[in-house]
Amino acid sequence: MPCGPVNMLSRIENLWRLSTVTFQKSPNGVYAFNDESFASLKNEMDRVTAADVCLEESLSERRHALETKTGANRGGYRANAPVTFIDLYSGPSFSICIFVLHKGSVMPIHDHPSMHGILKVLTGEVKLDSYTVINQEPCQNHGTSLIAEKTSTIVRASDPACVLTPKEKNLHALSPVSGSAAFMDILSPPYCSRFSNVQPNPCNFYKEASHAYSEGNDGSKVLVRLVRTQLPKDYWCDTAVYKGPVLSDLKF
Repeated sequence: MPCGPVNMLSRIENLWRLSTVTFQKSPNGVYAFNDESFASLKNEMDRVTAADVCLEESLSERRHALETKTGANRGGYRANAPVTFIDLYSGPSFSICIFVLHKGSVMPIHDHPSMHGILKVLTGEVKLDSYTVINQEPCQNHGTSLIAEKTSTIVRASDPACVLTPKEKNLHALSPVSGSAAFMDILSPPYCSRFSNVQPNPCNFYKEASHAYSEGNDGSKVLVRLVRTQLPKDYWCDTAVYKGPVLSDLKF
């Protein structure tokens, strides 16, 4: 039986409706972004809880119990993916999903090409390293590197949602502070979208190529050099079934 309210619009269904107004795709493939409705979407996202999406039971706790029983981690071997992906909605203009970060995992630095996004922590605490690209420079043996301003913060389920834009905080890395954590993403355009009907909108991965250094009189501006890298071999996702209100059947 689905969780959440019946005979009324659930919060996650309302998020879907606000997203359809905020993010739209024209027949010729151009994406439109509505600032006013984005503010309403962000305010609603601030209030989303694990219960709204039926994520009341920790997937990591169940996994830990299974690994303890089966001895899946013996000898340093980890049979399960470090991150679990839950697909709530995938459409032409936006996507909604949940990532469960299992204990000890790291979601590596990655970008969101030309995207707007909202991230809301649902359970646990997440260390969020965000990067705003301010320049590109040649880098020996690495082609072009990115000079980015880095901010780091701990985000909890009780905190407001975090926002990324095509130009601000567009890259980030995430890891659970202790135990496991989960967060929900709304992204537009989705990763599966196509720009000018030419090529997919892929996710690129990066690493910090040099130590951070500070600028400004107070040293508050931390800059790092980022270089493209391959997807780390120790990072991959498995999937879990979404058990909340069904979004694929909704009509605006």
